[in-house]
Amino acid sequence: MRTQAKASVGDVIQIDPSRENEFFRGCFAIVTAVAGWGVQAFVSIPKSRDEMPGQAFTRVPWDEFEVIGKAVWAPNREDT
Repeated sequence: MRTQAKASVGDVIQIDPSRENEFFRGCFAIVTAVAGWGVQAFVSIPKSRDEMPGQAFTRVPWDEFEVIGKAVWAPNREDT
């Protein structure tokens, strides 16, 4: 399943649902930075009645995700 496709900022990735680190398993995330070890990406957190929306960031090694497309809208930190 690992294509080792080169990721770039703005790509949508899916994080391996069987990765050792249980946080973000199976999540779709938007890449914000690319590094030698993998990528930094975020998952958007929807707004609830009493809470502000936000973004949860994670670092994902190359062998723990697949690139699945390009984000049409990629909010920056000031947008949330």
